[in-house]
Amino acid sequence: RDVTALAAQALRHGARFVAVADPAAWRPLKDALGGNGIELAAGPAAVEEAASRRAEWTMAAIVGAAGLALGGLAVNRWRRTAPGRRALGRLLLRLPLAGRLHVAAETAMFCRTLGTLLGGGLHMLQALSIARDTVGNPILRELLEQAEGELQRGEGLSEPLARAGIFPTLALRLMRVGEESGRLEPMLLKIADLYDDEVRRDIGRLMALLVPVLTIALGATVAAIIGAILSALLSVYSLPL
Repeated sequence: RDVTALAAQALRHGARFVAVADPAAWRPLKDALGGNGIELAAGPAAVEEAASRRAEWTMAAIVGAAGLALGGLAVNRWRRTAPGRRALGRLLLRLPLAGRLHVAAETAMFCRTLGTLLGGGLHMLQALSIARDTVGNPILRELLEQAEGELQRGEGLSEPLARAGIFPTLALRLMRVGEESGRLEPMLLKIADLYDDEVRRDIGRLMALLVPVLTIALGATVAAIIGAILSALLSVYSLPL
């Protein structure tokens, strides 16, 4: 057959495969090349083989999705138990980037609540007890409960939190300055504003980073499929890719 006709057929059926992932799209091209003694190159042959098992992949995807759903339900029920909440809270604190963001967000929430309550005239112990309940992580909540006990014995708030080694160092330093200067309430609100801005800034950076990562991943996928089509075209000229 004419080489130009084979090339056009390769493009047509390759485009059909890219559009609908139809395993039958490669068969006419495979038959046309086979009639001329040419075999599909490794790239398009692998794509054609993968497409021919579309039903198997679909069933595997359905089974996998069902397994993930059941696993998610089990984890959700376990998360509601006290050991589950503690384990997940400890895991979240140990995550490299998410853990730092989580601590910063919890610190901002706690400091804002405590500063607002102190500004409203509540006693320090009563305000600390209420602000502690706004913290979602059970590990941090336990640390604040221990700090409340230290506070009852006459110690400041920043020292027991600093010994825990989890809360941000800058926040503890500013808290200590507020305690020593007698201006703890405005300092707590300043800490909350500081870490709210930090969380928003870090989340914005992550979202900005996510766009090029997804673009690169999508481009790599499209490039792999186009590479398979080009391999089929080069097979027409008996030039392995």
